[in-house]
Amino acid sequence: MTRSDDWTWEFRPPAARAFEGLDTPIQQRIVSKLDDIVTDEWRDPPEYIEPLSGVPHGKIRIGDFRLGASADRDREVVVIYDIEHRSGAYRPGDD
Repeated sequence: MTRSDDWTWEFRPPAARAFEGLDTPIQQRIVSKLDDIVTDEWRDPPEYIEPLSGVPHGKIRIGDFRLGASADRDREVVVIYDIEHRSGAYRPGDD
């Protein structure tokens, strides 16, 4: 098994803006889950990213929120592109 000790995560600007608009308990839950993902010694971080069709990235589900994400294996970084409540996460044209 490959340990994930060297993996980290980062927000792209749209995700950072969405994150700043969330309540503190939700922010804490997201950070905690992302930290768990990149430090899991039994699963590789990219395994947490569920594929989506029609877009170049996948998703990570955290409670009622969906994070658009991809894994950069070369840099060992989980990149978060956007954060949306599940009620609006899959609607086309909500950019």
